[in-house]
Amino acid sequence: MPGVKHKKVMSNVHRVALLFSSAALWGADGQFLKWMDRIAQEQLSQREAAVARVHTVTEAEARKQAVRAKILELIGGLPDYSGPLNAQITGRIETPKYVIEKVIFESLPKVFVTANVYRPKEPGRYPGVLMPMGHWNEGKPAAQEIAANLAMKGFALVVYTAPPLTSMVIRQTSRYVETQESNAGSTI
Repeated sequence: MPGVKHKKVMSNVHRVALLFSSAALWGADGQFLKWMDRIAQEQLSQREAAVARVHTVTEAEARKQAVRAKILELIGGLPDYSGPLNAQITGRIETPKYVIEKVIFESLPKVFVTANVYRPKEPGRYPGVLMPMGHWNEGKPAAQEIAANLAMKGFALVVYTAPPLTSMVIRQTSRYVETQESNAGSTI
């Protein structure tokens, strides 16, 4: 029943939009943040309980598949493209405990993405984190501090800036995603 699911999702979207638009009405005592924190803690508890039920490799594989399927559902799937990234390292900053590599790559043909790769200085295999740069009050310095701290704790991060899609219309075909300049100037 896709119609019912769509209505439920849109209802949730409208609720969240209403909450964010009225956040100022929640007062300076942080009621909104407390409410959001409570929801996050409930979800973390549910995740912890689900992970605690995993005792075998088979159960771990099943959980991995379920999590992957949920993530793909939430992001709307992935484009069917497996071409070259044409990645280039354009600069490098070394600190005593971590390294920042400045990179540029093509996520899709002619769609360039710039990123900084933060990683521990020592060679090895590290868990990876994708960290999109958004527009937030603290700006880039806050993101840089988060990335540096995680790199010093043994993570490798790709801190990327999403391609400018606000002036593009994206049309997905069965083979790849094409981009075309839009004259409408609207935001996607």
